[in-house]
Amino acid sequence: MHNETTKNNKKEREYEQKTEDMQTTESMETNEISEDDIGNDQEDNVSNQKVKNSTKEDKYKSQIEELNKIVVSIKDQLLRTMAELQNVKKRHEIEKVNISNFSITAFAKDVLSIRDNLCLALANCKDNSNAIVEGVKMTLKHLDKILDSYNIRIIVSLNKKFDPNYHQAMSEAVSDKDPGTIIQVMQEGFMIKDRLLRPALVIVSKSK
Repeated sequence: MHNETTKNNKKEREYEQKTEDMQTTESMETNEISEDDIGNDQEDNVSNQKVKNSTKEDKYKSQIEELNKIVVSIKDQLLRTMAELQNVKKRHEIEKVNISNFSITAFAKDVLSIRDNLCLALANCKDNSNAIVEGVKMTLKHLDKILDSYNIRIIVSLNKKFDPNYHQAMSEAVSDKDPGTIIQVMQEGFMIKDRLLRPALVIVSKSK
């Protein structure tokens, strides 16, 4: 009886030991699987994070490139605008100078007509000792000073080579002068500063 009880107790202990061994094995396998799963999950998370970071970098690079293009475009427009403003300023300055220099052009031409009449009166006067003639000479001299103060000056033409930029040929005449030489001035020409105010009316020599 005692032997049977001992055998039974031994079998129970062996069974309990086997059960514990099985539970231990299952627990170890579970732990191994859990560690593997955790490792895989961590790798997946790292990989996903890298993908997200790469996507963000690409997005930022694209945005930076677009911003750089906009900056270049704005800079180009600004430079063009500044250049145009400089050109406008230069044109404005030139216009101011022209207005200052040539605003009296029409008036000057009318004054020249008066001068022509004074010159014509002197040319047709036979008595140079006449007081009226002296008065006309003084008036003409004073008028020339006024014209000179406004930079209006006579174009010296007699015995000069004909120049269509300053002279207007009224006729040609046979002369011992070289062909194309101005042999007579019918009406004086004038410049206002560096601009032609009125061409000289002249007669030009030609070959015999």
